[in-house]
Amino acid sequence: MCYPVKVSFSQASTCLPTLLWTPSTKVPLITPVPYQKQWWSRELSDRRREVWRWARRSHSWGADPEDQVHQAHKATRRGYTFLIENAKTTHWDGFLSMLDERLVWTAHKYASSDHMDGSRSRIPTLKLSTGAASSQITKMNEEKSKLLHATFFPEYAQSDQTQLDSD
Repeated sequence: MCYPVKVSFSQASTCLPTLLWTPSTKVPLITPVPYQKQWWSRELSDRRREVWRWARRSHSWGADPEDQVHQAHKATRRGYTFLIENAKTTHWDGFLSMLDERLVWTAHKYASSDHMDGSRSRIPTLKLSTGAASSQITKMNEEKSKLLHATFFPEYAQSDQTQLDSD
């Protein structure tokens, strides 16, 4: 059971500065999450929740394709996609407007880098040292596969080669 405590004004006035000082010095400030997208906003989080809500409703009415909930889900999903694209574009334009001598090469690297390859596996160009000063560069996937196979499984590569020669 809680009982009210009587505190005089002078006691409260001596305690108040300590109560105000403690959180400002002892409680850490919120820092941005390192893996959060720089262009992400609170509005996008709210819209994402709204899309999820419509997706659940649409799924529950999946047996009735003529229901209006499916059109509402599609409309909110398209609006959410538009907001994401707009946020990315705005962030990129803001980044480009703040360019200086140091950041111009970073922007060049971003703009000229390879685009995503549609989730196809891609192995970068491999270099095989064949001698003291010479090296062989492999660009074709078949060459890369043979090189990786010979590197990781040297005894199998020898037996495969002798087997191929005998055939």
